[in-house]
Amino acid sequence: MRHLDRNNIYAAGDITALAQPKLGHIAIIQGEIAAKDFMKSLGEDIDVPAYEPEVFCIMNMGGAEAIMINDNTLFGGERSVALHSPLSKVMKWGFDNYLYYNRGHMPPEWALKLTDKLTEML
Repeated sequence: MRHLDRNNIYAAGDITALAQPKLGHIAIIQGEIAAKDFMKSLGEDIDVPAYEPEVFCIMNMGGAEAIMINDNTLFGGERSVALHSPLSKVMKWGFDNYLYYNRGHMPPEWALKLTDKLTEML
């Protein structure tokens, strides 16, 4: 997430030169990497995670329907999950309400890991 020619310029999300989907989930992954790399450049003893992009999206379909997609095959991975079920609707409702009541702050790390575990089981 660091500029190829200028070491003091970082980018995340839609402004990167990477040819990939423009999704908030990918921007969050990139932002964490950019922040940790910047901290490391300031002398912090910190590990910079590898860039492992994935598509993760929960879409409302009207009424009580939703679909959750978690896929990394576009990036050379092997996970491709699409879950069209009431659980997807509950996940979307929970995420939207969490963001609303927490003024846009992301859910805690434990909740994101729980979602990862759920998609691994499918």
